[in-house]
Amino acid sequence: MSPPPLRVLVLTAYGSETASGKGELGRWLDGYGEFAHEIRVPGVPMPLRITDHGVGVTATEIGPTRASATTTALLSSDAVDTTDSYVMTAGVAGISPHVGTVGSVVVADHVVNWDAKKRYSDHGGVEPWGFGPQQAYELNADLVAAAVEVAAAVELEDSAAARDHRRRYDSPPATDSPKLAVGTTAAGADFWHGETLAAQVESLVETYDAGTYATTECEGFGTAVACDRFGKLDRYLSVRAASNFDRPPEGGERDDDWWMGGPAHRNAYRVGRAVADTIANDWDRWCGGPPTAQ
Repeated sequence: MSPPPLRVLVLTAYGSETASGKGELGRWLDGYGEFAHEIRVPGVPMPLRITDHGVGVTATEIGPTRASATTTALLSSDAVDTTDSYVMTAGVAGISPHVGTVGSVVVADHVVNWDAKKRYSDHGGVEPWGFGPQQAYELNADLVAAAVEVAAAVELEDSAAARDHRRRYDSPPATDSPKLAVGTTAAGADFWHGETLAAQVESLVETYDAGTYATTECEGFGTAVACDRFGKLDRYLSVRAASNFDRPPEGGERDDDWWMGGPAHRNAYRVGRAVADTIANDWDRWCGGPPTAQ
């Protein structure tokens, strides 16, 4: 029997293997409810579940190494047909208060590797490695634009807890309700929080001329590297909803005094699913590339 074709491969980072509605994965399992296929792929920590219209969903586990290993296993497997697949990371992230707020959704136009950098003890700055492989990717602008067009029609959720948390900040967009944005995601196996570290991330992104820093997360660059190795970078999307700010509000609050919550998981799922379903259900238009590029 031929392996089932995947139109969209959705990669979350974490969640239960059962439909519990929890974590990044749980929203997808609950939302779709029934799947046409459930496949165990060697090297993938959780089953790959595929809908009858060709959307596959699984979790990579947290971090760039696990994300890269899982994506590699899926794209190299004979168990599924990923020949024409789009690959989409859909999950939560920290966000710059200069770009959005808790609950906002960012579609990435660049992915930067936060793990690869030079640091020196006598000053607080960071520098690019200056050698070795590429450490920043610009994603397919036509695909990003097409995904944003779909995502713009999704009404983002909010919560009382998120609204209360925003009041600690002084100005928009941090104080606004959740909105859709486009920007750079900085990814690495390093949870960080604070103004000094945020400035270092912004500096690294600027040095790479990689757009405007927006979100911080773990898996994106590892997934992008695997997609690049398999000729899928032009079909890679990163959709991240903000679960927390990447720095405290001005006024001397401690860097370790941070809050995570709100509607991020729900909004990541709502926008991610709208994009995935649009691609899969209108496959004749999307198979050859994003409609804006045709």
